[in-house]
Amino acid sequence: MLLCLSCSGDDNAADDAAGSSDGSTAAATGNDGRDDGQDDGQNDTTGPDSATTGSESGPDPDGTGSSEGTDGTTEERPMEPGPVVVYVTDGNSALQLWSVDDDTGALTMQASYDVGTGAAQLAVHPDGLHLYATGRGGDGNRVIAYEIAAADGTLTELGVTQLEIDPVYWSIHPSGNFGFSASFGGDEIASWEIAADYTVANGAVTVLDSGDEPHAIVPHPGGSWVYVPHRGTNEIIQYSVDAASGALAAVDTVAATPGAGARHLAFDAAGEHAYLANEFSDSVTHFTVDTTTGALTTMATLPTIPNGFDPGANTCADVHVTPDGHAVYVSNRGHDSLAMFSVDAMTGVLTPLGEIDTEPVPREFEVDPTGRFVYSAGQGSGDMAGYTIDEAGSLSAGATVTIGGSPAWVLAVELPR
Repeated sequence: MLLCLSCSGDDNAADDAAGSSDGSTAAATGNDGRDDGQDDGQNDTTGPDSATTGSESGPDPDGTGSSEGTDGTTEERPMEPGPVVVYVTDGNSALQLWSVDDDTGALTMQASYDVGTGAAQLAVHPDGLHLYATGRGGDGNRVIAYEIAAADGTLTELGVTQLEIDPVYWSIHPSGNFGFSASFGGDEIASWEIAADYTVANGAVTVLDSGDEPHAIVPHPGGSWVYVPHRGTNEIIQYSVDAASGALAAVDTVAATPGAGARHLAFDAAGEHAYLANEFSDSVTHFTVDTTTGALTTMATLPTIPNGFDPGANTCADVHVTPDGHAVYVSNRGHDSLAMFSVDAMTGVLTPLGEIDTEPVPREFEVDPTGRFVYSAGQGSGDMAGYTIDEAGSLSAGATVTIGGSPAWVLAVELPR
């Protein structure tokens, strides 16, 4: 099941210039990706051209991945992964589509869509065929639903829904039935139904007062809970999700390190470990997760910047886990780097791998769904840098492309076939 989450914070200072791209192709790596023959535990992906051909029998009409045999029985046919595309919002009005070369990670600009003022967070539906983009500012607090073309990732707008709160984060429930948002300035969280036509239904299911400065709302992979880190109160509040209605109810609260500035949270695919980016303490905290109750247990906190760097000159922003769970990355704004950690497969314990330079003010970055590439957007430069992931989880720098504006979110989607 494909699930991608999104965020663009309240402190996004968008550049006055509209986002732009030169449409050129740039390699995200300086080599052919993982050419050492290693198996990273992910399915191999095919190049962009193959998405338009499909199989001789055509696409699976009901999306089940099964087909009827000659004897009338149903044969299971696994869904094959398709090409990867990257969507980027520029913080102004543009939502850009970039294709990704499967062998090299090369990015090629394909299209740009006008989403109105304050182009911000992105999230993809679990079916991989529907995208949600939020906007803020003069055109109102809203979410726009799109249909994704499986062949090439191009978008068709389905509808716009005005939101009751100012979104700092947007995420989709693993069932695809609900959307969630947090309001940093309003100290609120909310849930909405996803309608049968994949638009967000008018009128929130739940709007709840939350703690001080909620900065994310992250569904557990199992779907029973969402977790809301609060930067102001340094805590994570766990909420249950009603499977029928999407209504939220507080369950538990876990304290983060005092003064740490709990900001973003990411789970491994199994939902057994969670990793918290602490904005003010320049650190990442590892939690274990009780998959029966959803309770978080604090295990350890590690720094994300090197010894000797002025901690007052840096704040952490985003955190991601590779699809196979073997690495965790955290972005540093000020040190302007991505901190790298390997993950013990049994315990989830982090081991520092150092930091790698990235674009200035790396608010948002993304690990692609195949687990081979990372893309990091710099709000301070308007550019996006590409990296390859090696067997140990370390990153190797590649090429940079121009996004323009003040990039707010990066989302990589593996198109289904």
